[in-house]
Amino acid sequence: MSIIYRDIGKAGHKMAKRRNPHRFWAVIWFAALLWGGGLRAAVPDDLQRLSQQQRFVEAYTLAKKWQEDYEGEPQFDLYYGLAALELGHLAEAILAFDRLLIVNPNAYRARLEMARAHFLLADYVESRAQFERVLAASPPPLVASRIYVYLDMLTAREKSQRTASSVVLVARVGHSSNINSATTEDYTNPIPGLNVVVESGQPEHTISIDKEQQAQGSEYSDIETQFSITRPINTKRAQFLTASYRRLAYRDSGDYNIDTLNVSAGYLFRSGISQFRIPLSYQGVLLDGEMLRYSVSLALDVTRPLSAQLDWLNFGVLSIQRYKEDIERDTDLLLLGSGVGYTTPRMPIRLFGSVMLAEEHERDVAVNGRTYGGVRLSAEYMFGSKLSGYLYGTSQLSTYHDSGFFEDRREDVFWELILGARWRYSRSFVLSTDVSYTDNDSNTVIYDYERTKWQMTFRYIVD
Repeated sequence: MSIIYRDIGKAGHKMAKRRNPHRFWAVIWFAALLWGGGLRAAVPDDLQRLSQQQRFVEAYTLAKKWQEDYEGEPQFDLYYGLAALELGHLAEAILAFDRLLIVNPNAYRARLEMARAHFLLADYVESRAQFERVLAASPPPLVASRIYVYLDMLTAREKSQRTASSVVLVARVGHSSNINSATTEDYTNPIPGLNVVVESGQPEHTISIDKEQQAQGSEYSDIETQFSITRPINTKRAQFLTASYRRLAYRDSGDYNIDTLNVSAGYLFRSGISQFRIPLSYQGVLLDGEMLRYSVSLALDVTRPLSAQLDWLNFGVLSIQRYKEDIERDTDLLLLGSGVGYTTPRMPIRLFGSVMLAEEHERDVAVNGRTYGGVRLSAEYMFGSKLSGYLYGTSQLSTYHDSGFFEDRREDVFWELILGARWRYSRSFVLSTDVSYTDNDSNTVIYDYERTKWQMTFRYIVD
């Protein structure tokens, strides 16, 4: 049963329920239908029985099976809508209740449930209108009191639709074994046609790699400031702006210090139960204080809940990347991907998995273009209200468009594992620590590298 009607029997009827629970719920159900307009259209007995027993998964499955035969029958639409609502299929529930109300505008039971569906969809204007229409019909006192609870929640939700802003301060410290993502090998791959004098033990047609160009390790500090503001347009639409500045500094090698500026602005809206987010973003990267590159991207993210535990995410990005003093490295990017998030019903575990495919087109030199695809998996386990552990895994295969100087076309197999823990001291302060291992297995020696890293992160949110 719905929340509203489920609460009718909680006050003043406990003794009746204890003496004969089946009769008690039968009386409540009959009273609800009687007050709701006397719905008497034919409906399969099994669907009615499953709904009254709150076996909504079975009821929904049965309703979908019989939908073509019974759709439009008021009582069928009531039970179908109830099952769909309880399982989170809000758009289906609203359509079912709407069909019923066209036939019988005085079916207040259906109107109440439709009001609740709009509430869950964050369509607060329509939800309030439906609740107030039921109140105007002078429902039983217990039903009215429950409606007032919802109206209070609606008022609180509407207040939350005001412009909101926040500042996040992030500080990270750690150690990386390979801050420049470089190889530990002494020589490059053989270069066809290269004739140079080689040292003793050096393979022919290769170039030696200086120690300064090989992997370097260092401790580091990483300070970031983030700002965000969201301005609602109405209950379904909003505008947003985010900006961040990040300074990554290495203790042992200032040549690799990185400053990053990110600015993103866009539009988000809801359509049915889906949420759309469209950001236009800029990123500028400075290496050792000098502008290295910038990128501009337009993205689309679509999130849709498939059930109370399962969410579906689709995303796409169009991007250009430009280098200030090395235009041969300029590229244009198209990336598409999809993922699902799942929260287990019996254990405090959140799982997420996604796949993506991208084409990075070179503007000038083919060796800088590539096609790549990858998989990302993550799991987070809540040990309590404050402490959680997480595991992230990423794998990516890249095939470059040209071999360049080398004999074989470059191919990289990248993978990374991150294991960590997060402690939420309060809503504003979060502390986390993690260790990671990265391996970029490339057939081109100068791009083949490994890295281990340890990091501790302090995050403070200022609303």
